[in-house]
Amino acid sequence: KRRAYVKFDDILNNPLMGDWVPARLLDLRVGLVEPELIAFSDARRVPLTSHAMYNAGYKYPNGNGNPLDFDRQVAAELMGIAGDRVRYVVGVTHGTNDSADNNREKDIYYRAAWKVLGGLPFSGSDELEDSLPSTGNWIDNSLTVGFFGYHGFSSIPDATSPGSEYDLDFYRFGVDLRGNWDNLDVSFALSWGEDENAANDGM
Repeated sequence: KRRAYVKFDDILNNPLMGDWVPARLLDLRVGLVEPELIAFSDARRVPLTSHAMYNAGYKYPNGNGNPLDFDRQVAAELMGIAGDRVRYVVGVTHGTNDSADNNREKDIYYRAAWKVLGGLPFSGSDELEDSLPSTGNWIDNSLTVGFFGYHGFSSIPDATSPGSEYDLDFYRFGVDLRGNWDNLDVSFALSWGEDENAANDGM
């Protein structure tokens, strides 16, 4: 899937701030992006179908409910690295494009990930050997834990009054775990949500 954005790296690392600001503490990304919510990207998936976590719409068998999914959005994201092994993201989006949430309200989302064991820190600050091997340099034996949240408003047709709709206030939260060992990359995620009126049957 196409994405188009502008990214400003390390915007606090400049002469005005001096040398006390850690490198890569704050980046800015603006444009059509895949919100950095979950450990694994749906845009770079191997299967033809989307990861289950990206199909996060909570709907009833009759079709009523919130159709939101974690797909491409026009968004502004602040992100950075703290303490070498912690990465954070905070974003604001309209909730449009591939995600069926066309309204004027802003959605807010966030994520934090901690590389608990092994691997190269997010900052890439570990000392490297004098010469890297010519093969296998993609291997990052590590364990990373993350959590994420999304608070938004979705314009939902009213199931009890055809032709009318209302803004549904909703939340999504989740945790994920990613383990890398040699050529093996295993990810696990769990999410839960709360909708103001999940059945969209009148307010």
